[in-house]
Amino acid sequence: MSNAVDALEEVGGGKLVIRTDHNSERVFIEFSDTGPGIKSPHQVFDPFFTTKPVGKGTGLGLSMEYGFVKELKGTIKVKSDVGQGTTFSVLLPRAAELPAVKSPTIAPSEAPASASGHKTILVVDDDDLVRKSVIAQITSLGYNTIEASTPSAALEIIGSKQPIDLLFSDIVMPGPIDGVELARLAGEQRLGLKVLLTSGYPDLKTSHTSEKKSWAILKKPYRRNELQRVLKDALSNTLGNQLAPAMT
Repeated sequence: MSNAVDALEEVGGGKLVIRTDHNSERVFIEFSDTGPGIKSPHQVFDPFFTTKPVGKGTGLGLSMEYGFVKELKGTIKVKSDVGQGTTFSVLLPRAAELPAVKSPTIAPSEAPASASGHKTILVVDDDDLVRKSVIAQITSLGYNTIEASTPSAALEIIGSKQPIDLLFSDIVMPGPIDGVELARLAGEQRLGLKVLLTSGYPDLKTSHTSEKKSWAILKKPYRRNELQRVLKDALSNTLGNQLAPAMT
């Protein structure tokens, strides 16, 4: 949807129509805009493909959305004509309805909550669409989240008294502080804070870090089950922000 808003700004305005429908098995969501259209709509789900100017988009948002939809066993399609606008159609399987609870009260469970429910992850990414998508995935895994759109905003949060168990940050972001520098500064403010960095650029390695410190890197785009595994490993790493192997 944010892509549609950006497209409409390019032509000085227009319409964005959101349509939904469902049946007993499927849920349908459609986003249609009257923007400038896309010359190569078949490429929009490819990692790093973007029609935006340099510095305005990473080309990873839609590729991650494609992965999320596929993970949910759904389909996503795009139709676009130059000068006519663009339409994205998403078809998802409908979740099974929860059984009705006969008793008006339920005895509280004595089983301990999952470990993820007690962990808070600070998610940092300058791309609003990517950040929101990542937060949705992390929340669905049972973690609490705090979000920041810039490294400066993240450092303010880290400097506060808010509980944070792990910093999950993109590496490439505009401004003087990138994800690696953010991780270093965060470690100075909160000793032992665990760090997981993410990047879609294959040539970025942990060897680019400073002061003989490095952090694990989760390569974009990634699937939900991979994110779940890496978060669990990062949170269980007793070395905090010290040396961790890069992920391939």
